[in-house]
Amino acid sequence: MKTKCPLTSFGFCVSFALVLVLLYCINPALGKGILNKPEDLSQAGILTPGKSLVVLRAAEFDVPSRVLPPGSLLRRSPGATINVTYNGFPPEARIAFQYAVDIWERNITSPVSIEVIANWTPLGSGVLGSAGPSAYAKDYNGLPVANTRYPIVLANKLLGYDVAPLKSDIETNFNSNFSHWYYGTDGNTPLGKYDLVSVVLHELCHGLGFIGSMTVSNGLGYWGLGTSDPSIYDRFTLNGWGQRLLDTTLFPNYSVVLATELQSNDIFFDGFNAVTAAGGVNPKLYAPHFWSSGSSYSHLDEDTYPAGSANALMTPNLNSAEANHNPGPIVNGIFKDMGWAIIPTAPTITTSSATSVTTISAVLNGTVNPSGASTTHYFEYGPDVTYGTTTANTSEGDGWIAEPVSAGVTGLTPDTIYHYRLVGNSSFGTSYGDDQTFSTTILYVDSSASCGGNTPCYTTIQAAINAATPSSIIKVREGVYMEDLDLNLSTGFTLWGGWNTSFTLRTSASTVSSITFETNSGTVNAEYMVVQ
Repeated sequence: MKTKCPLTSFGFCVSFALVLVLLYCINPALGKGILNKPEDLSQAGILTPGKSLVVLRAAEFDVPSRVLPPGSLLRRSPGATINVTYNGFPPEARIAFQYAVDIWERNITSPVSIEVIANWTPLGSGVLGSAGPSAYAKDYNGLPVANTRYPIVLANKLLGYDVAPLKSDIETNFNSNFSHWYYGTDGNTPLGKYDLVSVVLHELCHGLGFIGSMTVSNGLGYWGLGTSDPSIYDRFTLNGWGQRLLDTTLFPNYSVVLATELQSNDIFFDGFNAVTAAGGVNPKLYAPHFWSSGSSYSHLDEDTYPAGSANALMTPNLNSAEANHNPGPIVNGIFKDMGWAIIPTAPTITTSSATSVTTISAVLNGTVNPSGASTTHYFEYGPDVTYGTTTANTSEGDGWIAEPVSAGVTGLTPDTIYHYRLVGNSSFGTSYGDDQTFSTTILYVDSSASCGGNTPCYTTIQAAINAATPSSIIKVREGVYMEDLDLNLSTGFTLWGGWNTSFTLRTSASTVSSITFETNSGTVNAEYMVVQ
């Protein structure tokens, strides 16, 4: 239907048309009919669902654990701007909320500010928080996948402008009736308390897009938020047989068979980046054998990623005394698969125990997580914490998971305690592992190859004797060793038997079959040793 403009109002009509053109140039979304009414938003490709919120529940037992954000994350400039409108929040809760905001602002990038509504409000018993996108968008020029609902905040990021500028992007709720909150930002959550930072970080993650549209009701499984379009998250989900949940030839929408799959404990995420972050396997989603409204499908599996693990943030329950302030590699991988840009951080480095230690050599070990940026690593070592010697600088790539690394060192001085640590470097910073030590003096013998975690560890006394040098001490675990020892050294050493499993006390003796002394074998000091 056309509307004619009377000649008497011609100037007004031209002016109004120019205003519309200018509005379109400022915000192209207005050209698709975006208004501040749900029905108009729907016509423009925006879906405003009823209450599509995901919840985080309180687990009623203590699991003390503490996962902090990557070391360099909070030291860099934000890649996104998150504005929060607080409703009823006490001041101490705002501090915790802002700390979680600081983490997300430095983990993702977006040219469009993210508007969050935060409500401090009564929730159900055992519910810590709930959250979800305020709206979804589809089929805009610039959204990569057609006929797919994108959380509004992700759509804004991909398009580069705010498609619904008069709406908030994320709605969050936190339980004001809950009396066991911990408001600190250090992750040192006391027993019996629940870490608010972890809850906020978790709920913001749902609002940013860690949420699917699949559900089960009245025995039927379905998706689409009341439309015929799945969410971008749904596009990546499959079962353990590799069958896509959106394959309607296998699992029709609104069907019993889809409900069965969604309650199979056998649902996974199949994005390339998520699989890479999970070490080459599909990350497992939470899909218990009963549908848990607000928990099933839109979380990682609780048993696969327990408290204290790097990927525990997005499981459906939070334990008391548990803190997780790191989105984790799998979440970052899932976000990249859906379209987010994740900001790399300085590499995460861990120094591990040395192995194959002799009196003149050792193998130094550790792990390197490049955190998304091209990374090199090396070990530094020496007789004190100034180190002084380094191994070759080696490339570790630009992945998102921790990989084991090692380097052999030779030419060591016998009878010396060495300090060492692993160092990783990328364009986002240098990270240092903790200092560790090993000794080229003491050698351990344990037929079970345990040695109480000490190195170097030998399973036979003769092997330790063959590796010994002047002033070496060989500690032998208590027990019977069916060995005929051959002492052919030209220098002496100490042979101490009878040690317990942790090599902290001598409680018995070590027994051997015989000992043969060669000419010029030197002096051997033996204690708690029995020859049959």
